[in-house]
Amino acid sequence: MLAHGSRLSSTETRAPRPQVSVIRCRSEDAAENNERLQLLSARYGRRGLAFLVFGFSNFSMSIPANIEKQISSAMRADQFELRRLLRSIRNAENAKKPFDKNLDKLNAMLDRSLQLRERRASTVPKITYPEDLPVVGRRDEIAATIRDHQVIVVCGETGSGKSTQLPKIALELGRGIGGVIGHTQPRRIAARSIATRLAEELHCEVGKQVGYSIRFNNASGPETLIRLMTDGIMLAETQSDPFLDQYDTIIIDEAHERSLNIDFLMGYLKRLLPKRKDLRLIITSATIDADRFAEHFSSNGQPAPVILVEGRTYPVEVRYQPLDSDSEDRNAAAKKPGAPPARDDRDWLDGVADAIEELAIKDNGHILVFLPTERDIREADKRLGGRMFAGDSPQHKTQVVPLFGRLSMADQTKVFQPYQYRRIVLATNVAESSLTVPGIRYVIDTGTARISRYSARSRMQRLPVEAVSQASARQRAGRCGRLGPGICIRLYSEEDFNGREAFTAPEIQRTNLAAVILRTMNLKLGRLDEFPFLDPPKPTSVREGYKTLEELGAIESAQSGDQDDYVMTKIGRQMAGLPVDPRISRMILAAIDEHAVMEVLVIASVLEAQDPRDRPMDKQQAADEAHKQFVHEDSDFLTLLNLWDAWHANKKKLSGGLLKKWCKQNFLSWMRLREWVDVHRQLKDLLASSGDKALEKAAALHPVHDRKNDFAAIHRSLMTGLLANLAYKSSEREFTGAGGNKLALWPGSALAKASPKWFVAAELIETSQRFGRTIARIQPEWIERLADHLVKREYSEPHWDSKAGNVMCFEKVSLWGLPIVPRRKTTFAKVDPAKARELLIQFGLVELALLYGKTEDERESDYAEEENVLRGGQRSRITPGITSRADPGSAAFRTDSPALKNGWGKDFPFLEHNVDVLRQVKDLQARTRRHDLLPTEDVLFDLYDRQIPADVADRDRLKRWYQRTSKTNPGLLRFDVDYFTSETQRDDGNADFPASISMGALELKLSYQLDPGRDADGVTITVPIEGLSQLDQNRLTWLVPGLIEQKVTELIRSLPKDLRRNFVPAPDTARQILAGFEFGKGNLLSVMANALSEISGESVRPESFNQSALTDHLRFNIRVIDNAGKQVAENRDIDPLRQSLLKTSKVDAVSAGESPEEKQWHRTGFKAWNFADVPVSISIKRAGMQIQSFPAIRDDTNSVALTLCQTATAAQAVHRRGLRRLILLVEEQRIRRQVEHLPELNQIRMLAAKIRGLDVASQLQLLMVDRAYLSPKETPRTQSEFEQFLTDGHKRVGVVVQEFVQLLPGLFKYYHETQRILDATNGPGWDPIVNGMKRQLNELMHPNFLAETPWPWLIQIQRYMTCMRRRVDRLNSGGVNNERLLEQDFARYALRCHQRRQEHARQKFSDPMLDHYRWMLEEFRVSLFAAKLGTAIKVSGPKLDEQWQRVS
Repeated sequence: MLAHGSRLSSTETRAPRPQVSVIRCRSEDAAENNERLQLLSARYGRRGLAFLVFGFSNFSMSIPANIEKQISSAMRADQFELRRLLRSIRNAENAKKPFDKNLDKLNAMLDRSLQLRERRASTVPKITYPEDLPVVGRRDEIAATIRDHQVIVVCGETGSGKSTQLPKIALELGRGIGGVIGHTQPRRIAARSIATRLAEELHCEVGKQVGYSIRFNNASGPETLIRLMTDGIMLAETQSDPFLDQYDTIIIDEAHERSLNIDFLMGYLKRLLPKRKDLRLIITSATIDADRFAEHFSSNGQPAPVILVEGRTYPVEVRYQPLDSDSEDRNAAAKKPGAPPARDDRDWLDGVADAIEELAIKDNGHILVFLPTERDIREADKRLGGRMFAGDSPQHKTQVVPLFGRLSMADQTKVFQPYQYRRIVLATNVAESSLTVPGIRYVIDTGTARISRYSARSRMQRLPVEAVSQASARQRAGRCGRLGPGICIRLYSEEDFNGREAFTAPEIQRTNLAAVILRTMNLKLGRLDEFPFLDPPKPTSVREGYKTLEELGAIESAQSGDQDDYVMTKIGRQMAGLPVDPRISRMILAAIDEHAVMEVLVIASVLEAQDPRDRPMDKQQAADEAHKQFVHEDSDFLTLLNLWDAWHANKKKLSGGLLKKWCKQNFLSWMRLREWVDVHRQLKDLLASSGDKALEKAAALHPVHDRKNDFAAIHRSLMTGLLANLAYKSSEREFTGAGGNKLALWPGSALAKASPKWFVAAELIETSQRFGRTIARIQPEWIERLADHLVKREYSEPHWDSKAGNVMCFEKVSLWGLPIVPRRKTTFAKVDPAKARELLIQFGLVELALLYGKTEDERESDYAEEENVLRGGQRSRITPGITSRADPGSAAFRTDSPALKNGWGKDFPFLEHNVDVLRQVKDLQARTRRHDLLPTEDVLFDLYDRQIPADVADRDRLKRWYQRTSKTNPGLLRFDVDYFTSETQRDDGNADFPASISMGALELKLSYQLDPGRDADGVTITVPIEGLSQLDQNRLTWLVPGLIEQKVTELIRSLPKDLRRNFVPAPDTARQILAGFEFGKGNLLSVMANALSEISGESVRPESFNQSALTDHLRFNIRVIDNAGKQVAENRDIDPLRQSLLKTSKVDAVSAGESPEEKQWHRTGFKAWNFADVPVSISIKRAGMQIQSFPAIRDDTNSVALTLCQTATAAQAVHRRGLRRLILLVEEQRIRRQVEHLPELNQIRMLAAKIRGLDVASQLQLLMVDRAYLSPKETPRTQSEFEQFLTDGHKRVGVVVQEFVQLLPGLFKYYHETQRILDATNGPGWDPIVNGMKRQLNELMHPNFLAETPWPWLIQIQRYMTCMRRRVDRLNSGGVNNERLLEQDFARYALRCHQRRQEHARQKFSDPMLDHYRWMLEEFRVSLFAAKLGTAIKVSGPKLDEQWQRVS
């Protein structure tokens, strides 16, 4: 260094090697400094450089011109960084900023690089060439071409020596010193073996001048000149070394295989070569489409030079022996010396065996047989093993060995071990290239192979057996002929060979491009479809690659909206940093989130490696049994994890030899297990060196102690990378995968027999059928979260959900057609907020689902169901007040049942208010029967819609908005009754349509409903069961004032036409007659009949009106309720109500109430008056209403009881019979004695014998009590009155006995004679008349007639029988026609009486008015048929009609 001043120190003048010297000067004399710089430059020349750095702000410096030459002499890998530092220094110099540190760094780096280059140059070994290799003969030509061209294509046949000699030629040219000669191979075994061979020829160690780098194993160092590697390794290096600066020469060997990595490398180099003019690229292959490569790497319009090198030293005879050749060809071939005899039923096994026999005759040279699959190899081995061929002896037997990828290392080693006699190698296409099987003299080619193809449509990697290409066939033939003349027998025709494809389709055109796309995007090399591939992949494959990455979440559509424009996601960038299959990297990343990374790393590493389980052909069953100990019944993945645990557990306690023995005993490949462990370690190392904190933390976890073995977490992690491999059980033995593909379970899976409902597979392959291999049972619930970015969501059936209280819809979630969630409810607001808001208002507010918890349809459905139950007889009540959907506003009024209010009314109090308002309007509309008052649903919707904001689309938002807004606006969403009706309308409705009606002592509630077609349409009167009999049927005919005019009009229109024509127009007539009516007085039909008769002058009878023609709302609807207010029956006619209630014994008597006052009237077992007085009526409460009930003493035959009757008439009849029984019980001996001593009793009994069931003594006792004790006075209701009645009765007994003596003997005698006369009466056409008289006689003299016939009518029976005799006399005198006419006049009055009596009998109902009508009818009969006998009362047709109106 220079001290302060201008002199140089001695250390600066002596430099032992090229270096960068930094000279610091204090002098401000620029001229002096420049002079010193020139002296230093002359001293160091091109080997040194001096920088002058001044300590003052004003200084100048110059940089020698040979600096660039110095950097160019450094290692190629360091030149970029050195030039970057130089630019930084120059920029700092121009900016007058200090750059001391960068100068030091540049000095040190350049020094190291130049030293390394010198060391590498000094270690170049002596290069020699084996002269017998064809490529050596073209050495000078190849060297010159490499020197003069950037790209050279060497097309060398098998055995030409290109793989080992080309690197030496490049090294001899001086390449491999400033940069490495990179030599790629498609297979790891080839990279290792060629590196070993090169090291031997160059007399150096592997790892020194010659090294290799394969996955997870790098045997090379800084001084390595030639590095063998797999093409995948070089491709991976492009991420860290985009310009491949470490290489000055790249050799791509076996390029004909056109693997994905090879194609990608060639495309990458196509772009790189123009930027790396110093780089040399050598492409080699045994068979190659040289012109295509030359064109691909053309420069300035000129293709790359191609050098063809002959390879074989011995000729190979190709024989075509197709299996399906005709018999003449086979016979001709069979005639050749040593050929086997011809057969007509040959298969491929026969073809192979025949070809071996043919070749075995020649000599004992090794035979290589190419077969398509492992199964074919096993079958051939079984066929050929132990067989004696030509030349075999007990000492020299032909050895048959298999060779395929999954074969154990021990079995593979047999192929390469020397064997002194004939060996038959049964191999797949693994023996086509790279791997050289020694000693092969003959080849038998079946012409087929299993070739991996990815189907973009089915999303599966298929392994079909296909015919190999011509290039592959030549490669197979090239395996023989190295040791001497060879023979290749092709078991197919020459025409077949000529018709095949020239080359096997590149892997890029038949595989999933996901990894390539991800790598392309990570390297920012643009779109894959724009990448310069030699053979661009199919567009479907490219799309499938993008689809796979999108499936894994590695990419997503760009914001530009272009579906073909993708960007990498955060996960994608993390995946790109892990140089493994994208699906594996996705699993690892997911496992970190699921806290299952240790387990998934183990599984992922075995998926990346080979299955360590061996299954020897001759010990398959034993292997399966040994492997059962590792089986997990629900997951093949966990089976592998169990195997991993077992391996490590035994590794801890067993020595190396014992561990290998354990592996052998359990049919496990020790080498593959070691490879599995290596892959696992490398995966952890990748995580540890990723630079991502989460990944580094995961790598630091303990492989045992930090494992949780969570089944769900493990498989969810695996599923993230295998979403396309999901399937579900769609039938008994079939599974459906993505896109509808049908799958089967791999037979070797632990789940093959269990048939899980859903599974995930590590891979989908297609052989004889489509299989899922390495599978696990999963839960479909896991899928949706993992595939959220992929699932298809379909929404349907938006509806109001009563349980959720919200607008919901059904969501269907599917993944590529797989039904993950077949049907699930979800909130509709997140799907379509606008439509959800509309439905919220409609169902929640307008139809009041938020108030009642159910929509209108649901409430009506409940009613309909209830109604069906009722009709089925399972229940006896239906919910009242149900309205029809036909009513536009009906939704607002389903409020009758409190049970309906199970909604959210507390959150929305305005709904209750609005219901009250609308109920008022509805009630007014029902009363006035105006359809225009009640607002329609559209009106109500608009009222809500105008106030509710557009963003309120569900119940929760509505609640929050309402609670917030209603604080400042209390009237929010509240209706006003004045908005719908006027005050005048409401007043008129209240006057003409009263809320209640008076029926005697009853005040009954009226309700109105406008619901045509429903039972409750019109006016409903609600009455307790006990009050039903107290209804005034005459008052019921008047209805209410507001409907009377309409009813009268309709009744006029119901008249027969001959009468109706007198009252046209009917509305005017109705108003005319109503003006003279007193509303509610009498029977409406009778009043109308009289009024219309006066107007027309014609007789109008009440029966003339056709009441059935009236619409329902013009008749009262009678609703009967029990004490709890529950409806028990409903009808518009009383008679059906009575019949229905009769079945439940709810008529006549009043059921016992809860109060003590009522309970005392339901006591029994009395035989004397030892109870309180019996009032005429009492007041009781039923269903909240006060009604009158009527106490009475009831006849229970052997005793009497107290009871309550529903009507006064019924009570009077029951009470009289009860008193009669009570008197008989008290005065039993006295009365029985009087009856037994009646004169002519026996004669009476004899005459009465013809009346079946008549107990004369009992009937006479009751009649005597009735006549002596009760008649004609009012019945007693107190004990004192009762005792007085007894006293008075004692006095009358004698008189009554005399009455009996005067009446009864003659009555029974007259009955006997009358019956005899009727029986004897016979004549043509007389039967109806005579039978009618017989029925009349039986009705008069029935078994209980003495006790039940009132005395005034009992004494008239003999006169009625006299009338019968007069009619018989008329028949005998020819008056039959007259009889018939009189019968017609009588029939219309009698028929209605007969029908009504039958109805009352069924209802157990007693009506004194009907009883009186019956006796009036008997008198009317006398007046018609025997007028001279006279009548007891005045009777006529009009009087009968008048009485009929009084009948219930």
